[in-house]
Amino acid sequence: MVALDFSSDVAVGFAPPVSRHGDRTVVWLDGEQDVATASVLTDTLMTAIAAEDADLIVDLSGVTFIGAATLGVLMSGRNMLRQQSRLMTLRSPSRCARRLLEVSGLTHLIEHDGDLFAD
Repeated sequence: MVALDFSSDVAVGFAPPVSRHGDRTVVWLDGEQDVATASVLTDTLMTAIAAEDADLIVDLSGVTFIGAATLGVLMSGRNMLRQQSRLMTLRSPSRCARRLLEVSGLTHLIEHDGDLFAD
């Protein structure tokens, strides 16, 4: 994993890591993702979207809880990328993240075997 230098007003250690994977930017979410972390995630996504002209992957493999606020942030980021003819995919959702995506009808955003399943 190659770290990108994204400057932010967010305290060091709280912002999700961001890296490059091939020609795409990856944001790595870990732990509980809810209303308490939504503003930090928003800042991270907006910085990553502005810093790169690449599609975005959000890796959900380390998520232990995910709330509706996080889902809203992800959809806002996705909408912003779509306006720029770019894509957001979700990679390796944990069990709880997959469940929320299923209930929300958003499983089509999940990346399968490195390829976008559907958008």
